[in-house]
Amino acid sequence: VVQYHTDGTRYGDVITSEHLGDGHEDFDLALDEKNKLWALTDAGMIVKFKKPGKVDFSVRAIDYPLEHPRIVVRDGMVYFTSKDTIKQIDARQAKMDAESAEEEE
Repeated sequence: VVQYHTDGTRYGDVITSEHLGDGHEDFDLALDEKNKLWALTDAGMIVKFKKPGKVDFSVRAIDYPLEHPRIVVRDGMVYFTSKDTIKQIDARQAKMDAESAEEEE
C-alpha cells in the first residue's frame, strides 16, 4: 500500500509485504474506532498497526485460506467474511494464546 501527496507524487510505503508476511495473495484493510489500521490476509494473518508502517502485532487467526477477505474491526474483535457468512475472532485473545503457546514450548 503506497501513500501519495495530493499533487500526485509518491509519499512512501504504508504497508509492505514484509508487514503482512509470506504466502498471501489478497488482503483487506480496516480502521478501528481509534483509527488504528488492521489487515487480514487471505492466508489467515491478522496484523494491527501502531501507525502506518509500524506493526503493533500480527497473529495467525484462521487456519484455512480465505477468498477475497473483507473485515471490520471493533474493540479488538475482527469480523470477516468466509464462505457467505460473517465470522469473528478476538485478535487480542488470539495474540495472548499464541504468546502462551510459545512460552510452553
